[in-house]
Amino acid sequence: MNPGDAEAANGKTQKNMEQQAREAVDVLIKQIQADMASEWVKIEQERNPEEQAKMKEDFKKKALDKLKNTQQQAHEATSYFDKADKQDELKEKAKEVKKTILEVNEVINKGIDIGDKKVQTMVQKLAGDIANGRLSDATIVSIEDRLGKWIGGGEPIIISSEGQEESSFDKAVKSLVNDIPEAGKEVVDILKNNSTDFGKTQDEIKAKYEPKVQAQDQDNEQFDRGRPKDFDEQVWIEDKGQYLGRRFTGEQLKFLETLYTPEKFINHIAELANKNGVKRLEITNKLKDYYQRSNQVKSEAELNMEVDKQFRISISNEIGLEMGAVVNQLFLELQQKTPDKFYDEIVKEDIFHGPEPIKHKIQAAINKLYTRLTEIEKAGDSEDNPLYDLVKNIKLFQFAEQHNVIDEFDGKPNPRLKPLPYPKEVKLSEFLLNLNVNMDHTIHKMEFLHNVRAMFNHPPGKEGFYSQLSHYAESLKGTDIDEIMMLPDGPMTIQAYHLYDKMLEADFASIDWKHRTNQFTNELEMVNTTLENEVIAKMRALYPDEPIERIRHSVNSAVGMARGMLLTEPEKSAYADPVDVNGTGLFASYGTNDAGALTVFNPLHVGLRWQGEHLWPMFYFMPIGGDGKATWDHNQMFKNMARYMESFKSGKGSVGRGDLPKKLFADVLMDIGNVGGPAKRKGWRMKYSLEGHFVNDADGTINVPETFKAMEAIGYEAIFNFINTKQAGADFLKATNKTAPDQVKERKDLFRYIFKRYFYDGDPKNFTEADLNNYLAKLGKMGEAKALGHIKGEGSLSRGEGWEVKSFDEQVALETSNIFMENLLAHYAAAKFPSKFLRMTRNRFTKDGKSRWQEIYELAKEKNIFKTEVGKERDTFNEVIKDLGFAEMLLRREISLQIRDGLRFDPKKLRLNDVMTDNVLYKLDENTIRKLLLSVKGTNENGTRVITEERINEVVALNKLIRAKLSNGFLDGKGAEEIRDYTFTFGLEDTDLSLMAFRGTGPRMIARALGDTGNIETNVIPWIIEMPRLLNKIAVSGKNDFTPIIEYLQKAQSSINQVHGTGDFGDFPYIYKIASAVIQYFKKDTVAKPLFGLFGMGRKNSMAAEYAGRSGSVWEWDSRDIDNFCVALEKYRLLPKNAYNLQQVSVEEGRYIGGERENIWIINPITKKPFKTPFTKRKIDYKYNSAKLRKEFGGDFKAMAFDLINDILPLAIMFVLWQYIKKSLEESEGKKK
Repeated sequence: MNPGDAEAANGKTQKNMEQQAREAVDVLIKQIQADMASEWVKIEQERNPEEQAKMKEDFKKKALDKLKNTQQQAHEATSYFDKADKQDELKEKAKEVKKTILEVNEVINKGIDIGDKKVQTMVQKLAGDIANGRLSDATIVSIEDRLGKWIGGGEPIIISSEGQEESSFDKAVKSLVNDIPEAGKEVVDILKNNSTDFGKTQDEIKAKYEPKVQAQDQDNEQFDRGRPKDFDEQVWIEDKGQYLGRRFTGEQLKFLETLYTPEKFINHIAELANKNGVKRLEITNKLKDYYQRSNQVKSEAELNMEVDKQFRISISNEIGLEMGAVVNQLFLELQQKTPDKFYDEIVKEDIFHGPEPIKHKIQAAINKLYTRLTEIEKAGDSEDNPLYDLVKNIKLFQFAEQHNVIDEFDGKPNPRLKPLPYPKEVKLSEFLLNLNVNMDHTIHKMEFLHNVRAMFNHPPGKEGFYSQLSHYAESLKGTDIDEIMMLPDGPMTIQAYHLYDKMLEADFASIDWKHRTNQFTNELEMVNTTLENEVIAKMRALYPDEPIERIRHSVNSAVGMARGMLLTEPEKSAYADPVDVNGTGLFASYGTNDAGALTVFNPLHVGLRWQGEHLWPMFYFMPIGGDGKATWDHNQMFKNMARYMESFKSGKGSVGRGDLPKKLFADVLMDIGNVGGPAKRKGWRMKYSLEGHFVNDADGTINVPETFKAMEAIGYEAIFNFINTKQAGADFLKATNKTAPDQVKERKDLFRYIFKRYFYDGDPKNFTEADLNNYLAKLGKMGEAKALGHIKGEGSLSRGEGWEVKSFDEQVALETSNIFMENLLAHYAAAKFPSKFLRMTRNRFTKDGKSRWQEIYELAKEKNIFKTEVGKERDTFNEVIKDLGFAEMLLRREISLQIRDGLRFDPKKLRLNDVMTDNVLYKLDENTIRKLLLSVKGTNENGTRVITEERINEVVALNKLIRAKLSNGFLDGKGAEEIRDYTFTFGLEDTDLSLMAFRGTGPRMIARALGDTGNIETNVIPWIIEMPRLLNKIAVSGKNDFTPIIEYLQKAQSSINQVHGTGDFGDFPYIYKIASAVIQYFKKDTVAKPLFGLFGMGRKNSMAAEYAGRSGSVWEWDSRDIDNFCVALEKYRLLPKNAYNLQQVSVEEGRYIGGERENIWIINPITKKPFKTPFTKRKIDYKYNSAKLRKEFGGDFKAMAFDLINDILPLAIMFVLWQYIKKSLEESEGKKK
């Protein structure tokens, strides 16, 4: 809102005077900034922290000393008030007073704490009003003359309480109010509008300093003091007395009162504009800095116009924040009680004076105000409509959606959603309507996220945990998610989510990813958990001036998002082991309400926790991929099990026992259902929420470098989706100079951009093309090796839907490009959130039993980088790594701010790729860490900073240790591999959700993700948990019937088809894993097969026999039984026999072609060079098929022949031997005769 418009009734003269004053102050501020610039540059360039701190102290002292000496100048200037010939001297003295206050304010803006919070507030608010042109020379001189010793910090600002003796400050303010009302009102307004900074309420300040006015019904508290002037005021008095007065704070009541009459609402907007002079100055400086960095030249008029627009946007946002504070206070019970009750139970506890009736009263007032403003806007200018001029000149802003467009792609219409909302200038009535809508969205968000937290405190119902949760999520549409992100509290909530996500992982990693019993229970005498309170403390440090209720609300919302919307909290909890330090099961309860919400992500939470033989069976330790060997010994499972349990103590190398197989059945049980939140599931969920940001060239094809920049602006998960779904296109990745030189150039441009930012270790200014070429040459050799391996394994070149590789050079280019893009994920993570590589590891996953977290901890302890007590090194390390995570979150926050500034400050930049310039931060280095953590201004109760210089130095030192570990060699190898192997959500902590368009995913994206999880939880996971008992029952029943297994697999397949579809990314991998486990459970040892089991007599010859206690009367499978089982799988298409897609249709001819055909390639055994043969073969559509299962687990022709030979050959040999012996005996007897 334009303050001049709001004050239109005062006339154009006042407006022009204020404008002139602002222009004069702008010149003064430029002068101050120029004078300070050289000294501040020296301070920033100083690398010695102690010396830099000393320089900052001197910088601050110089400004404060000048402020303390300003009172004398002001006192001299007061003598010029009535002297016409001394007005120039008065102006000069006033200019010096203003300049001094502005200089101290500039010191504060540099992030330097001047010590006294009250003094700082006075200086900042006076500076804001000076910058806004509101203070006349006489006013500022009078204030400094009367109150200079308090403003300069010479004496403490003490405001006495009722009944206490008045302080000297009290007397001075009252004297100023009586003698010079204009100056007195300015000071009282500052004290009143910032009352919490002075330890008082607004009403207390008002009662102490404002003159008593004998107005009718002045405090609106008693009805018998007189009747109100009109009906609107009558309604306000009644609503306040019956509903509002007992629930809201004084400041909130003041805001609510403005919603009852147009006059008061207009005046409130004017007050916000008048008191936000500092904000206007910040916007001006920010715009100037942006234009300077982007090499844009703006005239003074253009600058002022943009400042006015951005200032009105900030006013609009502030009104939104005020409404958010009202809603938060209205539903304060949701924040002040542990989430045991659901939303409806809480809001209906008081049906007469609770949240619901009060909400209706507030919205009724807004609707009435909307109607009144609409009438005023329609009536036009007339004597009967005195408010028209004011209302028509006030223009605020709300977010609006850009209209969808239809692009043409390959001659076809392609609808595209415009993802970024823009600030739209609206009339006052429209703004009111939007305020009402946002109130509903805020309440809706509170309801869902509170119910989510409550759900996790209750056990699963009959239909399962996530099916219940999905019912609540049906009310949360895709548009609602975008609206939540756009709410005034949206940025703070996203930041709280990022921080909670990081700190939860750090909490688990600090105890080697093992559960603690009290990790998710509230602290004693508190509502939130210990971790949640840690996040609240860090957010308070970041936002020291924000009410604690707003911060707690944001953190609680973030926890709700992590639990029931994005599912990252249950994913992480499932990833952790329910065991103690020795690997013994955790019998006590844990999690939010035990493991009910976790087994769908990791069924091992049952087996690992209880570890009984029917829940933690030996066949869990069989290799998931068979070796195809002819011999089999089930006793190997015992050895694997022993080594697996030993891994909890000494790592997967299991010292002295040999390495574990790479993939055991126990390993694949984690995330076997492949369900979770939207970022875990990815696929269409990410595609449709991101594709609006894709940049296309004129021909409709994707512009890969520019699209990558847009994904980079959003963060890790957008980049992962870009790489994983091959958004660059196979033609781009496989291009060679022979086939597509223009695409090779475009690819080189992309790789250069990425390499300079994320791969190159040195100063980007020193980068040369040779650095990139050398790296790509190294990857080229790796790509060639992978290409040869592909030909050797597949006998053909790569192909996919709508594309195929036609030469070996293209295959090499494709493999090389894929390696580069996969390595990018590791390099990007190391640049933006390096602590992830510590947080994701655990001891038992390493060869030597030492996770990267433990390794860096020991190194930090050895180097003594922490100043802490003996015995507390580990706790200090955990705190420092959380502060490193804090810095990572601040980096993401700063990147988002820079992106949004670019979008809103430059109308020409309408796309994310346009704002991803070199000026946008992209790496967490030492300077960035220091800058970000120094921006955290919060203090402890004793006045010391929450993030001290010492802690910043510790964070920097820790980051250096981590960066040394994350070398390019590691990131290109182990780092990239670890990211591939981590199946849960990886990088949502670095993703700005507000830049994604979830409305593009349709109305039920969250509900579907939760419903899919519930489907797998109900129909797939229970059988796995009961699998040991069920297989035992089949083995000893005597029926020799595997029908129950086939029936379960059909049920599981149906559920998986609904969730994931069919094929190698759907049902077939799951069927294969279960089938392989079943076969190995029943499979008979090789030694027991010859002579119809003669050598197996008296021993247990299978896993089934181990559980039955004998081999007699137990169904043990030889190759013929395995063959029968595989036939059953084939008949019901549980696993395809032929490995081909039956629906493969020729695109060109529109007919069934029985599977695609591809050229056969072979490698010349002499030259080792590949070449294409004239022959073709059918393309394998499904890697997981019956033939693979047979071959690997002994059900193919070779295995059956081996078993047959084992049965018959010994008999044949015995028969031949008997014949030989018989003949020998006969001959011997004949000789005797």
